Amino acid sequence: MKWCSSIVLAGLPALLALACVENTPRSQSNSKPEPEQDLEITFGRFIQNGPEDQRLDGQCSTNLTRDVVQCDTHNGLMKWNITEITFQVIRTGDPENEHHYYRERASIASLQTETITIKLGMQLPADTYFKMRSGEIKTFTHWHWLIVGAKGTAE
Repeated sequence: MKWCSSIVLAGLPALLALACVENTPRSQSNSKPEPEQDLEITFGRFIQNGPEDQRLDGQCSTNLTRDVVQCDTHNGLMKWNITEITFQVIRTGDPENEHHYYRERASIASLQTETITIKLGMQLPADTYFKMRSGEIKTFTHWHWLIVGAKGTAE
């Protein structure tokens, strides 16, 4: 019996040590989040000097009053999470007030699409519709948009 109690007493510190180790909170990683980096976006919608098949692209449309633009923006940049996008909205036919820039915060993971809403503070000109002899209707838009800059964090 003394022999059994010595084993129990000898093993008790080892069990307590294991219990203490398991109850200790796991150490938190002291690594800081990646800082945002400016990404130069070309007219081709890819990163300057980056792969041309990886693009920051999308489709934009207006609301009924044409003072808000909603852009479904796709992040095709393989190694970047997008945190901010700079849009350029171009109003044609008004050379003194043609180019407008809007910087919008975003959270678009690589290969994902998110909707970004831009409140313009102006009204975009209406589209012009022409009916062709063939019955086809052609639409001429008097505004355009571009993505001219972005910020992101590397994956």
